Amino acid sequence: MKLGRNRVESYRSFVTKLWNAARFCEVNGIAPQPGFDPGQVQAPLARWIIDAANRAVAEADAALEAFRFDEYAGACYRFVWNVFCDWFLESRSRC
Repeated sequence: MKLGRNRVESYRSFVTKLWNAARFCEVNGIAPQPGFDPGQVQAPLARWIIDAANRAVAEADAALEAFRFDEYAGACYRFVWNVFCDWFLESRSRC
């Protein structure tokens, strides 16, 4: 695998995005809840992110079963960057 400057910068940006998302969650009291039952969720935004996460997990699982590690990484990346951070956390920050 070639590891050029652009690739390293892209990975650094992704890690920074993860760090910022984690800090946002910590500062705003967003944390895992013991006994959480996704089936009991009522809020539309919460139901949407649960559905999106389930689809991302299914896509990632299928890629792993096919030994397509690039597709696995892509599914994880797209969910974290494009769905969780760019939509879910941004929506929460406006509430």
